[in-house]
Amino acid sequence: MRKYNAFTSGAINRLPRTNTDAIRLTRRLKKQNKLFTFLDKPEVDSNNNHAERQIRPAVMMTIFRTLKLRGQDATPVIVAGLGELLQSGSLPL
Repeated sequence: MRKYNAFTSGAINRLPRTNTDAIRLTRRLKKQNKLFTFLDKPEVDSNNNHAERQIRPAVMMTIFRTLKLRGQDATPVIVAGLGELLQSGSLPL
């Protein structure tokens, strides 16, 4: 964090005083230093992939329950959506 804080402090000082958007962004990033903990602590991941994997089953359950509430069988809907993804490269709307 020290490296990041030094960088943002230096960046603020180097910005022209007329560049208000850049100054605002740099100050906001400096206040959000917890976002960059991974820079000083190697044991902290730089992404949240583990958390995303942990909630994936709950997300899938929500999809299945939503489809059931709408009176749709989840399996054919999901299979059709995945088929569309494989053919066109995007999910149907």
